[in-house]
Amino acid sequence: MIAITQNAEKIIRSQAKSGEGLRIKVVAGGCAAYMYELGFSKPLEGDSIIQQGAALVIVDKDSISFLKGSVVDYRSGLQNNGFVVRNPNVKRSCSCGHSVA
Repeated sequence: MIAITQNAEKIIRSQAKSGEGLRIKVVAGGCAAYMYELGFSKPLEGDSIIQQGAALVIVDKDSISFLKGSVVDYRSGLQNNGFVVRNPNVKRSCSCGHSVA
C-alpha cells in the first residue's frame, strides 16, 4: 500500500503528539492538477492507517487510491527539509515540485 522509510519513521515519531500520525491528503490545485497536503493529526473514522514501528501515516478515503504504492520519505538538506512522497502513479509534475498529475 504505502511504505515509510526509516528516516521518515524517525521524524514522524519525534514530531507527532500522542495518538497522532502524518496525514497525507491529495487535494485539487497547483499547476499540474493535484497537490499533497501534509500535517499531523489523529485518525478519523474511515481513514486508512499505515503503521511502521511507532509511526503512523494517515490517509483519507478519497486520497488512498492516488497514493497506492507510494513511499513516504524525509529529506534534509541545506535548503530543503521535509517529507517527500515518491508516488509511482504520478504522470507528470510541475517545475516548482509542489504539484502532480
